Amino acid sequence: MSKHTPGPWLIASDGDPDDFAIHTSDELGIAMVCGEANALLIAAAAEMYDLLVRLSGWDMFTTPEAHGADFTFWKFQIDRVIAKAEASVLVCPTCLCEVRGARCETAECPGGTPVLLPSKQIQEGSKSNG
Repeated sequence: MSKHTPGPWLIASDGDPDDFAIHTSDELGIAMVCGEANALLIAAAAEMYDLLVRLSGWDMFTTPEAHGADFTFWKFQIDRVIAKAEASVLVCPTCLCEVRGARCETAECPGGTPVLLPSKQIQEGSKSNG
């Protein structure tokens, strides 16, 4: 069992584009990091570790289908942690709304498996649509 400070870890900046602080939701300092990409990756580290520990119990010789509905849940968890590290968002492939669960919850949308899109791409798409 790891002795690291439990996540989630958050990012703070004083406006300097090169300096970022990583801290817990209780404001406990974790690290000072240079560069936004490094800060995003470090901030996701505790959640990545926890997820890998939980997934390590899987039998590597069975197919994902053998895990049934659990596979969809774990795939979403993996995508969620990757999105955090890459400053991406999970979006519904049908209506492009941001997805916070394993599926789109927009009433009119047939839904679909969420896909990762860089948050900048989402912002640019909403500017061109508005």
